Amino acid sequence: MIESYLENAVSFSGLPLEKLRSLPYGVYVLDKDWNYLCVSDYVPKNLGISEQLEGQNMWVRFPALKTDMAFMTLKKNSELGLKSNFTTTSPLTSQKLHIVSFVLQDCYVVFSLKQSDKTDLIDELRQAMAKKNS
Repeated sequence: MIESYLENAVSFSGLPLEKLRSLPYGVYVLDKDWNYLCVSDYVPKNLGISEQLEGQNMWVRFPALKTDMAFMTLKKNSELGLKSNFTTTSPLTSQKLHIVSFVLQDCYVVFSLKQSDKTDLIDELRQAMAKKNS
């Protein structure tokens, strides 16, 4: 499903940027030097920041990522041209995230989806059951 948002793009110029910006989860497009080219509108709200990330270097702006094994693996895989797909806890927000990344000719595309914890899932199930029974 996530792959469908790339619409067979092979480089930054072929990405559907407006669609990526409007997705209700984290989407990061970074150049090969790890500078933000595009982020989804969800990102600043989720990170609690107000400034634009475009043009900033991911590792400089968020140095805590440099000490996180999962994000260092993402960096290594991306630089080797490999896709990443893993679940981790964000060193920035402490949220459990599912990360999927893709390597294009001139950029990296990273999707970050918040994983609901057990309590969230149980609450959603209770609400659905209550709605069904009412």
